[in-house]
Amino acid sequence: MSTPNPSAEQWADFGTGTGSGFTGKLSNPFVFPTQASHQSVNYVFTKAPALAVAQTITLNYSVAGNATFAPPDVNEQPPATISLFFWRRGDDLSGQGDYVYYRWFCSQKALLQLGDDQTLSCPTAGAKWVSVFGENGANSAASQAGFAAALKYAAYAGASFSGKFFAGHGVWTTSGSATLTIKSYTIR
Repeated sequence: MSTPNPSAEQWADFGTGTGSGFTGKLSNPFVFPTQASHQSVNYVFTKAPALAVAQTITLNYSVAGNATFAPPDVNEQPPATISLFFWRRGDDLSGQGDYVYYRWFCSQKALLQLGDDQTLSCPTAGAKWVSVFGENGANSAASQAGFAAALKYAAYAGASFSGKFFAGHGVWTTSGSATLTIKSYTIR
């Protein structure tokens, strides 16, 4: 599976078997995959602007519909969640070796739920973020260096979906349907 490469102001989805190739303008809605399709969405992302320590990433979004969400990963547990993330360019998606520090997820998650005017926000401080295997960005010299390099060489930023324990293992709808509309995404 290849990773979509959105330009600035475009959004793409990436997940286990999604293959949907969703790319649209910032305000376009994204339709969540269904359990019956055997597809999930793990990330919704855009091209990252320059990132640095002492900024704040904020996502304003809405989720419309009548869906019930669940994580498809058998090692994950409900409830379905959404969190912010950023992704260093050159990731081979293995999570092995140095690649464990290529994707970073804000440790503060929100329940994935229906509703207008929802907001996620997270400062770009290593202590607020975890790597692919959950290591805090301020935990060790290696995690601090990995976090700093991922900020410096970030290719993408956006939202990730999962359950109670993980940050990017995906979600799908188990009943009904739902759309995610990204209203704004700022890094200041």
